[in-house]
Amino acid sequence: MGRGSRWCARARGHRLNEIERFSELLATHAPAWVSFDFFDTCVIRPYAHPTDVFLEVGRRLLDAGVVAMRHSLRELRAVRREAEERARVVALRERGTAEIALHDIYEAIAAAGIIAPEQIESACRQETAVEGESLRLSPRVAPLLRACARAGLGLVIVSDTYFSAATLQAFFARVQDGLPPADRVEASRIYASAERGAGKGDRLFELVLVDLGITAGELLHVGDNPHADVARPRELGIAVFPVLRFTPPCDDVLSLERRFRTRRAAADHYLLAVRSSAGAAVAAPPGSPEHAAFTVGSFVVGPVFLAFLLWLTRTALRDEVRRLAFMTRDGVFLRELFDRAQAAWGLPIRSELALVSRLSTYVPCLTTIDEGALHAVLNRQRAYPTLAEFARTFGLSVESMAEHLASLGPESTMTPGPVRERVVALALRRPFRDLIAAHAEEQRHLLVAHLETIGLGREPLCFVDLGWNGTIQQQIVTALRTAGRDEAPRALYLSLREHACVDDLGRWGRAQSFVPVDDARGLNEVIWRSPELLEQAAMPDMGSVESYERCDGGVAARLGPPDSRPQVALRAALQDGVRVFLRQYLDVTGAAGAPWEHAGDVGLWAEEILARHLLYPIDCEVELACQMYHDDNMGTGARRPIVSAAQVAAAAGRTLHSLWRDLDVYWPAAVVQRAAPELLPALSAHVLAGAPGDERVVTADSASLTAAVCQQRKELEVARAETAAVCRQRAELEVAVCQQREELEAARAELDRLRRSPAVRDERVVTADSASLAAAVCQQREELEVARAELRRLRRSPAVRLEARVRSVPILHATARRVMASARWLHARLPASIKARVRGLLARL
Repeated sequence: MGRGSRWCARARGHRLNEIERFSELLATHAPAWVSFDFFDTCVIRPYAHPTDVFLEVGRRLLDAGVVAMRHSLRELRAVRREAEERARVVALRERGTAEIALHDIYEAIAAAGIIAPEQIESACRQETAVEGESLRLSPRVAPLLRACARAGLGLVIVSDTYFSAATLQAFFARVQDGLPPADRVEASRIYASAERGAGKGDRLFELVLVDLGITAGELLHVGDNPHADVARPRELGIAVFPVLRFTPPCDDVLSLERRFRTRRAAADHYLLAVRSSAGAAVAAPPGSPEHAAFTVGSFVVGPVFLAFLLWLTRTALRDEVRRLAFMTRDGVFLRELFDRAQAAWGLPIRSELALVSRLSTYVPCLTTIDEGALHAVLNRQRAYPTLAEFARTFGLSVESMAEHLASLGPESTMTPGPVRERVVALALRRPFRDLIAAHAEEQRHLLVAHLETIGLGREPLCFVDLGWNGTIQQQIVTALRTAGRDEAPRALYLSLREHACVDDLGRWGRAQSFVPVDDARGLNEVIWRSPELLEQAAMPDMGSVESYERCDGGVAARLGPPDSRPQVALRAALQDGVRVFLRQYLDVTGAAGAPWEHAGDVGLWAEEILARHLLYPIDCEVELACQMYHDDNMGTGARRPIVSAAQVAAAAGRTLHSLWRDLDVYWPAAVVQRAAPELLPALSAHVLAGAPGDERVVTADSASLTAAVCQQRKELEVARAETAAVCRQRAELEVAVCQQREELEAARAELDRLRRSPAVRDERVVTADSASLAAAVCQQREELEVARAELRRLRRSPAVRLEARVRSVPILHATARRVMASARWLHARLPASIKARVRGLLARL
């Protein structure tokens, strides 16, 4: 089975899992109709937040001249959001429903003076066009739609939206453009809340049942909103198939990622939507190691590798590179992903597999055989090699060496000290030294021959690797120079340490690094310091390249033993998560619009994802790291756990600075998360902001103490939330009380003034001048109208929603009644002659 077949089999297996669950629900429930939510269920958008689409809408309105250029895009987004809120308040007050149409929103914008009234229709068309162009069919829900169509079920769309049903119908047809006729589906009816005057959380589902003439048991609903699409239909007896966007731990991850959201593009180009869709495709049972591995692959590693592939493609097209050589072992999986993307985009960039490693390129670059050269390879190995491994590295016979080393056998470990010194001293004697020199020369010629098979000498060669130090590239260049070749292959890295890029490789100007995208954020050290799960995600099942040998007139690589530990299954689940993410992303975006042109925007989002993963790992990620091992990759076959209980125990009492600088600790943040998770913010501040790292990592002495601390934290958070709520309520009540006091004082002052009026001071005052009495009556009427107008204003004011303000209305009623009583009392005591003269005067006025 080829790579493409394995890809499809694995990806299809995860997608079928959700289809099978949906098919089982159809079989057990046997509905006649199936309703689907539209936005974020049937279709997805290229924005992390739905309101970010208003930035593009604002840009269109500016380009079309609908609004003045003095408004920024963020100001227009705020105007658009506030106008929608105002339109809903007006609709609720006047029509008794908060459901509105798009036209109502732009009428509110026109009322605010942002656009001219005659531009309302044009603005509505611009927003509708932006929405339609950005929508894509959800890769998660598309199979469910087709399953309903194949089963012959009635299909309807039920949506809370300000768009009309006709507009949704056009959107639904547009997202299916280009699909084969057999894959296209149509909705029999569309129910838009803007036209029905009720939302899904209100009466819309009842209207759907009445309109279709069915009972609740004959309908199945598919949606993503926990209340409107799940809770409300279930209250009515409607069966539900939830497709919630995010579930733990994904929602926890998103909240942590916001810590690094200092600068990003408005559009994430469907990154978040596909992360949620791919993450929901996991087939392993929740809580299992494979479930955690798949989740990390689809939610973390997949977006990072995608951003790297986009950057690779954009860089290769810009620099006219037509051949990329992916270095083993990391390059095997990256090449698979790259080929998949190139096939989807229809690009002519070829990929090759360069069978190289740090060990296989170190020996060919040896020019001087001395003590320093031999110690260099020994010092770069994380585990001490055996005598047999040392001999195999330099092409020596272990039996002949053992003859000269009394008491040392092939499996003797070359620990630092007398043993190592004896072995090195023997290797520098003749004939062993000559054998090492000949072996290095032979390996150099074989390495050059292998590189020629992948394009060296015919066209510029460009390597691809995860990076960190660029060691392999430096050794290849040295070997080529020693062999008399003047080629200087360039390389494109996921991440490269600054000193390697500037000092070691910079003199050739042939190395480029993808991340960090934003150099000012200081993430370079973070990424190369803790890359272990990225390396495991890219690792193939094959062993590491140890050397080269002649085979059938050609060159073959001699590989070390493959990894047979249980982490192979975890790595497969991790890579399956990456595969499903990339497949769904390619299905959504396709080649239209040249996705690689958005490499910068996607790179900012990927940097945010990767920084969170490396500095704020969550439980399932650390558990996964505890079960996976790092390969030494220097011929010793040594494997060490990425995070071990011994590392966590040894972290107690150490400072964050010392833990971060300890290269024997692969992932410092994971160790801190396991030992003292409350220090993760301090570690992040120490690494990114240069804050002091002298906080000591301490571990709890018992499980009960840990549980008590957790409980106290929860109680503290609840108390803080309750305190904040009480403070907000107190502030609102104080404002309401002050307002009531002011209004009461004003009413009392008005009543006192009326009581002190000469017209009511004594009932015997009946001889007042008729003009004065008429003026007094008019003044009282005006004051009464003012009181009535104030009462009406208070009734219409949104503030009357507060209970405190509602209690102020009876006070105004009482004041108005007292004013009316005073007026009636005065009128009753006037003589008839005066009343007649007043009526006549008023008639003349």
